[in-house]
Amino acid sequence: MLQQLDFRLNRLLGRLKIKARQGKEIKQLLFNHYQESHRAYHNLSHIWNLIQIHRNFRTQLAQPDLVELVIWFHDVIYDPVSKSNEWDSARLMEKLLSGSIHEKR
Repeated sequence: MLQQLDFRLNRLLGRLKIKARQGKEIKQLLFNHYQESHRAYHNLSHIWNLIQIHRNFRTQLAQPDLVELVIWFHDVIYDPVSKSNEWDSARLMEKLLSGSIHEKR
């Protein structure tokens, strides 16, 4: 599963034209966060399951690569007692990727 996720994330970042150095940093951040020891559910298995669902509906989406990117980031920040995990995750994604995404239309 880890190899497949790594492969898929590399391809996604490539399709979005994320520069190699930035892509490596993003990948490291995502994998580190999703493997934190306090995560029982919001982990790489959860991301894997969502990516599998995404694959089934990819052709029906207007911007499938952006949806896949959101899957990767939606739970990257996870504190079990926080009520702002999704908001914090979205802000981190915006901070890391603002002005960097160049998706084909």
